[in-house]
Amino acid sequence: MSIDNTYFGSSKETFQHEKITLLSDDKVEQLKKLSLELDPFAEISKEQKLELALFGITDLSDPFAITNQILKILEENLNYRLNTRQENGKESRNTSSKH
Repeated sequence: MSIDNTYFGSSKETFQHEKITLLSDDKVEQLKKLSLELDPFAEISKEQKLELALFGITDLSDPFAITNQILKILEENLNYRLNTRQENGKESRNTSSKH
């Protein structure tokens, strides 16, 4: 599977691929940390709004929609990483069985 290196925003650590926002490990950790800091019953700070915007989350009117978007991005990244590992494992087994 080839990856389209179309960058999302100005960050080279985040890019769009097949309608999925793929993140670097650092960005995944940043989003996890942000998700733990957000309180759906409190006002979102200016810094948090800017951070959310970096991940493409700009509609801040519904705190539960924000949470769902964060979870979706994290889930997509986890699934992508798991699928990539499985594909690499299969390729590695196929290569070693040919020798």
